[in-house]
Amino acid sequence: MARLLTLFANAYLIAFVMDTVLSVANTGLTLAGVEMLGGVQSVVALIVLAASGPMLLLAAASPALPFRILAIPALFPLVVTILAPIPTLLVFGVDLTPLASAPATLLQLVVAGAALRAIRRLGGGWLLPTSGEPAFAWRRSATSILCVGLALPLALVVALAAEVVVGIDIASAGFLRLTLRGVEVAQHDWVRDGQTVRLVGMVHLGDRSFYRELGRDLEVAGSLVLEEGVSDPAELLVGRLDYRTLAGKLGLSAQHPLNPKGVRVGKRNADLTTSDFSPGTVAALGTIGDLYSGKGDIAANLSALQAMATPEGTAALLADIFDRRNEHLIGEIDSALQEVDFVSVPWGAAHMPVLEDALRSRGFELGGWRTRVLMEW
Repeated sequence: MARLLTLFANAYLIAFVMDTVLSVANTGLTLAGVEMLGGVQSVVALIVLAASGPMLLLAAASPALPFRILAIPALFPLVVTILAPIPTLLVFGVDLTPLASAPATLLQLVVAGAALRAIRRLGGGWLLPTSGEPAFAWRRSATSILCVGLALPLALVVALAAEVVVGIDIASAGFLRLTLRGVEVAQHDWVRDGQTVRLVGMVHLGDRSFYRELGRDLEVAGSLVLEEGVSDPAELLVGRLDYRTLAGKLGLSAQHPLNPKGVRVGKRNADLTTSDFSPGTVAALGTIGDLYSGKGDIAANLSALQAMATPEGTAALLADIFDRRNEHLIGEIDSALQEVDFVSVPWGAAHMPVLEDALRSRGFELGGWRTRVLMEW
C-alpha cells in the first residue's frame, strides 16, 4: 500500500512540474501576444487541481508520505483557485485576474523547484523513494481526514462564491456588485464638450431608500431621464411583468418610475414595445411574468420555460432583450443629446457595458462615479 501511495505522490509531482513548465511558457507567450499553449496548460492544470485535494489528504494521513514536501505543492492549486478573484474584488469593476497570473506562475515555479530540491536531498533522485513507514496510522489518519475533510468543502464554497461575485462584477462592467454589506450598484458620469450622460445601474428590486436617494440624485435642472420598461400597447402579453409580488415577499420594493421633484426634469420611456419582439420572446416574457406574480402553477410555468429554451429560442430571446433594446436605447441617447446637455439613464446593470462602449466610441470620457447600496443583506 505504501508503494501505491508513493506512486500516486510521484505522479502528482510530475503533473505539478509539467503544469509549472507549461504555465511559465504560456505566460511568456501570452505577454508576447502569442496564444499557443493555453488549451494544453488548462487541461493539465485541471488535472492537477482535481488531484490536489486527494493528494493533500493522503499526505496528511499517511506516515509513508513526506508531508513537508507534498503539503505546499498540494495546497498551491487550491489556494490559487480560491484567491484568484481577489485582485478583481479589490478594484471595483476591473478584471485583474489575468494580471495576477504572472506572479502566481513565478510562485509556482519556486514551489516546484523547492519540492524537487527537497526530494533530491531526501533520496538523491528526482522522485520520492518508497518509505519504510506504514501506509496509515489510525490516530494520525483519522485526525487528518477529519481536518482536511472539513476544510476542503469550506474552501470550495468560498472559491465558488468568489467566482460568482467576480463574474457578476465583470459581466456588468462594475455596475452590479455583491459585497459584505449587500448588493451595490454603480453610477458613472460620462462627459463630452459640456454634455453629460449619467448611467445608473439598476435591478428590478431594491430597498425603498435606494429609490428615494436615486430620485434626489436625478434632480438636475433641464435634464432628461430615459426610463426603462417594455410596454405592451398591443396587449400581446398573457402574463404581466410585475415584480411587486416577489418584492413584497423579500421585503423590498419593485423598480418603479422615478419622480425627481423640485426642478424641471423631463422623462421619456426609451424602451421597446412587445410588438418589436419575436412571438417566442413575448411568450417567454408572459410566462416569466406569471412566475414573478405567483400566477398559475409554478411547475407548469417552469416546464413551459424549459420547453422554450431551445438554442434558437434562447438566441432570439437574448437578441430581443439585450441587443435590440441596447441598439434602440443608444439611438434614444443620441436623440436626447440633441435636445439637452444632461441625460440620465437608469437601466438594468446588464445593459451598461454596451452603453459605455457606445459612449466611449462617441468621444465621451468617464468624468466621475459613485456607488449605492441597492439592498442590504
